[in-house]
Amino acid sequence: TVFVAGMICSAIGYALMSYLMTATPLQVVNATQPGTTANATIIQWHVVAMFAPSFFTGNLIQRFGIIKILLVGLLAYIVAMVTALAGDQFFHYFMALFLLGVGWNFLYIGGSTLVASVATAEERGRVQGVADLATTSLVAMASLTAGGLHSQFGWDVLILTGCVPVVILACGLCWLGFYQRHSPLRPS
Repeated sequence: TVFVAGMICSAIGYALMSYLMTATPLQVVNATQPGTTANATIIQWHVVAMFAPSFFTGNLIQRFGIIKILLVGLLAYIVAMVTALAGDQFFHYFMALFLLGVGWNFLYIGGSTLVASVATAEERGRVQGVADLATTSLVAMASLTAGGLHSQFGWDVLILTGCVPVVILACGLCWLGFYQRHSPLRPS
């Protein structure tokens, strides 16, 4: 249960981030046309938001618990998608991708922590390998479908299709929360 929930959070969280991040430059440069400089700024700050929280994500997990951090990551994704749908100005894309980066950090690190917590030292390599295979497979599919969906159906449909993975993430976190109530998670 913990392994599956961890893999759902890390794999789907990463895939959804890749899906939305891949399509954003198409929207910014080709559709709304604020320009390549605006696009570069948006992507640069997205990358900062992805990796800068790593300095304290582990401490936040220890202090508040893994489920709360995963929920904050999911909430960041939801707010990012609402922001992306709210308008087509620089601010909307900037905030959407910034929140997407923070959400990715919490979901990926939190999910990876869960995956690592269920395995013994001897099993960790295999367990992590299975989780990484699932993650990279979903990320590849998400990246490949983003451009086609954007060109065929547009930005709003692309963002709305992201609701499906968000619902799967929410169900996985509910399942994990239910499991934790009945069998508290051990720290890794």
